[in-house]
Amino acid sequence: MIVENQFTWKTKSNEKIYAYSWPIEEDAKAVICLVHGLGEHLHRYEHLAAYFNDRGYIVMAFDNIGHGRSGGKRGHASSYQIHMNNINELLEVAEKRYPLLPRFLYGHSMGGNFVLNYGLRNNPSIAGLITTGAFITLDKPPSSLLMGFVKVIRKILPALLQPNDLNPEHVSSDPEVVSKYVNDPLVHDKISTNAAVELFAAAEWLANYSGHVDIPILLMHGAVDYLTSPNGSILLANNLEGDVTHKEWEGMYHEVHNEPDKEQVFDYTINWIENKIEKWGLNV
Repeated sequence: MIVENQFTWKTKSNEKIYAYSWPIEEDAKAVICLVHGLGEHLHRYEHLAAYFNDRGYIVMAFDNIGHGRSGGKRGHASSYQIHMNNINELLEVAEKRYPLLPRFLYGHSMGGNFVLNYGLRNNPSIAGLITTGAFITLDKPPSSLLMGFVKVIRKILPALLQPNDLNPEHVSSDPEVVSKYVNDPLVHDKISTNAAVELFAAAEWLANYSGHVDIPILLMHGAVDYLTSPNGSILLANNLEGDVTHKEWEGMYHEVHNEPDKEQVFDYTINWIENKIEKWGLNV
């Protein structure tokens, strides 16, 4: 179903997934398929989409299950595979609409965790994969005792909600961004026991992954990220062989796309993408 730029699909469990496209009228260079982070929603990326549109890029995104305008209990996912299926769905929609354009996967924070797991496990036919603040490791991870307790509870009450302990003041160094985040009715601070256990397991898998990758990867992180550790991106970059670029942004918090100097991040990302488009053209 398409309503203006909106479209939807249903998961296997019959939950509606809300998606959105920011197209351009002509001469598009590529499609960027975006996956947002924990507790937020795709429309917090309107400014990023506008910036990319102005430079010739189509952007498409969806609200993760249990987030934004998508269905499902807030903060809950019955399985990690649902996220992989939804990424696959978005990529398929992008390919059907724009079969001649290269596609890039872009994930932030939890979304970075999702796209990295999707890319490394499935080796999809995409031109590149980009992450900002990807959840791979934490500076202060939960204790093994706490995680053990959550795993036990999960078996009994998989949809039990708990606070995600995300401190809004660590989202961005810009107080206006923090204020908008706190007052956004579509932002929530919940995560279920099942979603938490599977997300941490996926992060651990990334932290222990090593090997050659065929997909070009750009791993970016704010150096002053108190929500997900910059060391996680460094660790993964060091463990991967292939076309892998790591970029740490000095002085920036978790949402590098919402920092005062965000245009530097956008320009760097676009330059990286355009370099990959040239190489992609040689391979199609």
